[in-house]
Parts: sequence; C-alpha cells; structure tokens
Amino acid sequence: MFNLKCTAMKRKFLFVLTALVLFIAAMPLSYAVNDEKSETVMTSQDELTFNEIEVKDVPEAVLKAAKKEHPDTEITEAREATVAGEKIYKLVLKNADGEEVIALYNSDGSNYTPNS
Repeated sequence: MFNLKCTAMKRKFLFVLTALVLFIAAMPLSYAVNDEKSETVMTSQDELTFNEIEVKDVPEAVLKAAKKEHPDTEITEAREATVAGEKIYKLVLKNADGEEVIALYNSDGSNYTPNS
C-alpha cells in the first residue's frame, strides 16, 4: 500500500515538474525595461533603445502607414530607435474602445520586423 501512494506522489511530482518546465520554455524570449523617456526592448539578437519623441517628429510615411493599417485609431505615443544606422519608430495607437495597439515601422513606412 505504501508503494502505491509513493508511486502516485511521484507521478504528481513529475507532472507538476513537466508542466513547470513547459511553462518556462514557452515564455517569450524578449522583454522590455521602461523608464520615463526611454525604453529598451530586447529581442533574440537586437537591443533596441526607444526614446520618446513628439508625434509631429514622426516621418509622414510612418504616419500614413499607421493610419492605413489602423484606420480608426489615434497615436498616443511615439518612440524612436536606431538599428544599424536606420531609424525604427514605435507607435502606441488607441482605438475608440480605449484598447492600445503597438506598431513598429521603418522610416519608409514599412513594418519593422526584428532581426530581419
């Protein structure tokens, strides 16, 4: 009888351990560190430090792309980073329901994809 309880406990322990390992493995490989004026975003290969800028300083091509991709939103925040000499823009957009959308663009208005 003691062996049956011990075996059941071992199975529970292995199940919990397996679930924990899978949960940790499924966590994203990127994270963000925030302060008031800048934000560092880590991806698997790039480190992007975004500095807060005025919306009026965002290139027209980026504004047009954001409006086309997210038509019923308002830009509430703009940030800028430099990767390999190129400017990357992070826009925080808010829709009428108050939901926020974050979009990343290259300076020409194309979508920015990390590590590409």
